[in-house]
Amino acid sequence: MTQDARRKTQDVSNVRRPNPQPSRRKPQTPNLKSQTPPTALLERMRHMSGGAWMRVAAIVGIAVLAGMFFYAIRSILASLFLASPYTLRTNGHVGVDLLSHYLPQRHRRRLATIVAIVGMLVCLYLAVLGGELAWESFLRGERSESTWAPRKWPLYLTMPVGLGLTALQYLVELMRSPAPERLAHD
Repeated sequence: MTQDARRKTQDVSNVRRPNPQPSRRKPQTPNLKSQTPPTALLERMRHMSGGAWMRVAAIVGIAVLAGMFFYAIRSILASLFLASPYTLRTNGHVGVDLLSHYLPQRHRRRLATIVAIVGMLVCLYLAVLGGELAWESFLRGERSESTWAPRKWPLYLTMPVGLGLTALQYLVELMRSPAPERLAHD
């Protein structure tokens, strides 16, 4: 054996051996009392285990989904009230024309006028009630019970605006001279 080969087999002091026992030293928890609250929170979050992070992510995800669901419901309700005048203008509402179909022409006009007057009065009444509801909600500063906690009055405000415009559209329908084919659907 050559001298270099002997040196390689005998000199093993420079080889790193794995530590047979892992260190049982706990990670140092920082002194959180001396830090500002946001920094203390970040330090605590840094020492959380992976499972805890998964729970935090699930809670945040549920909160975000709940906010999106609530926003979708608010949008649907707002569009219901705000689209009502346009639906009346384009005659897109669902109507039962069984009675008006069998009536003579002059009775159809009377029935259409009565329906428009009743519809206008109902819309005005509900617009006034919705306005009171929105105003009281605004004064109280009411918020939703969801995690997003938006104010309630903007949603309530869509009711008097939409129904007030629908009542105005009924007034326009009353002032317009009805065409015979339009009266058949009223």
